[in-house]
Amino acid sequence: MAFVRPQVACKRDEPMRYICTAIVASLLATGMSQAATIHVPDDYPNIYQAVAVAVDGDVIEVAAGTYLGSYLSPQGKSITISGELDANGTPTVMLDGQQSGAVLWCYQGEDTSTVFKNLVLTNGSSYYGGGLSCYDGSSPAFENCIFRDNMGTIEGGGVHLRENCNPTFSNCRFEDNVAYGPGGGMFCMESSNPILQNCTLTNNTASRGGGFYGINSSPTLLNCLIEMNTASYGSGIYSSGGGSSPTFDYCMIESNAAENYGGGIFCDYYAAPVFSQCTILNNVASSAAGLHCEGSSVPSLNACTFWGNTAANIGGGIFCSTSSPTITGCTIKNNVAGSGNGGGIWCYYQSLPVISSTALCGNTPDQINGTWNDNGGNMIAEECPVDCVGDINNDGNVDVTDLLTVIAEWNAPYDVNDILAVIKHWGPCP
Repeated sequence: MAFVRPQVACKRDEPMRYICTAIVASLLATGMSQAATIHVPDDYPNIYQAVAVAVDGDVIEVAAGTYLGSYLSPQGKSITISGELDANGTPTVMLDGQQSGAVLWCYQGEDTSTVFKNLVLTNGSSYYGGGLSCYDGSSPAFENCIFRDNMGTIEGGGVHLRENCNPTFSNCRFEDNVAYGPGGGMFCMESSNPILQNCTLTNNTASRGGGFYGINSSPTLLNCLIEMNTASYGSGIYSSGGGSSPTFDYCMIESNAAENYGGGIFCDYYAAPVFSQCTILNNVASSAAGLHCEGSSVPSLNACTFWGNTAANIGGGIFCSTSSPTITGCTIKNNVAGSGNGGGIWCYYQSLPVISSTALCGNTPDQINGTWNDNGGNMIAEECPVDCVGDINNDGNVDVTDLLTVIAEWNAPYDVNDILAVIKHWGPCP
């Protein structure tokens, strides 16, 4: 059945005009004429036409298929555009930009009442944000969307945010996007502070910030996977500028590769990112394989693990130059500086990291090189102690505390294997 919005017809005589006005007011008050479901292509052949007739509260349901076109805009409306899913919950609706511009364009102050769900945004190409370009405070919500194979010829391959844009992304993927400049997966600037939860940024490419780039912005990433991205600097994450204090909680930053510095993370120019319960694993770079911080940047690392990162030259785990990060309750182990020093941490030129309750062990060729502030409770050893399997909190016992930790932090980074290990090794550590 075709989409039909209720209409009210009135005659021109005076009594009927008052009656008509009362009916319309009643309908508006009850919302009877406001919300509707519009089907594409059954009601309208494409999403552009469906958006044009939609009003606040409407839902546009899009059937499986490929829809061509660029610069689709929700026009500032509080509407939901939702694509069809297959039996596995994978989006089957592909919005193909045909390399003729950004696939999606938000610039009329949209907020999170404008929702995009279950869509693949692909093959977009623009100066700023091939998949999505937001500016002027536009901040829609994205759920279960995929940004794939888009190009930013200046900045932001998958997504470009500027001018106070704060969209939310839940269970989204940013993959195989390319930026000729910074921000392969996502680019943020000018106090744009998106929230990403349970998202994946993988196999994106840029000059800086292959997965994610933020300058003078403070996004929040929770339980995200940032993997296999490439860049000259900061392949996984690049944070820059005194107005940048992004938050990364329970994120996995893994197997990213930098041609120069910062395989996993790069911080500069007074940036103050906060990393909590993150794992920085198996990243590679010429130098600073795990984290590179310079230019008076002050990252905070809380209960993070740097493990198996490999630099061809110096700074396997962490590299500090004119930068003094705070490192608390972390584990920095089995990182490698190939032809230089600082297998675990390299401290250089006016850098004085504050380190407390942190374990540095098993790094090659050394654990820490340069000056640092020992704030107590640290363990530094050539060899790492034998792990007690199942002892998640390292208190010498495998017990209910470990079990609850695994449950509370499920998939960040624990899974069923950790539960089985806790049950199998229940009791005091040997």
